[in-house]
Amino acid sequence: MKIWVAQIEISRAVESKIRTKHNLSGREVREAIVGRSDIAAFMDLHPIHGQRIAIRAKSFDGNVLLAWLVPSNVELDVYRLVTARTENMR
Repeated sequence: MKIWVAQIEISRAVESKIRTKHNLSGREVREAIVGRSDIAAFMDLHPIHGQRIAIRAKSFDGNVLLAWLVPSNVELDVYRLVTARTENMR
């Protein structure tokens, strides 16, 4: 699925979670996804969290990131980050 992400909104709680649990910053996630045409995306239906978009992208340092986004209710091409991690983490 093709997707264009112009902006990612990241709450303080999500920023804290991905930094503490997955050693990622919101900046790293944004740099890997925002404005990039080489990301892979697919719809993900989680039994608890519902429908969201899963993104697989490569960061500038070569790490593969997985991020889950939901569309903004107000703007096209703007998404809210639910969570993110590097591909090799479980």
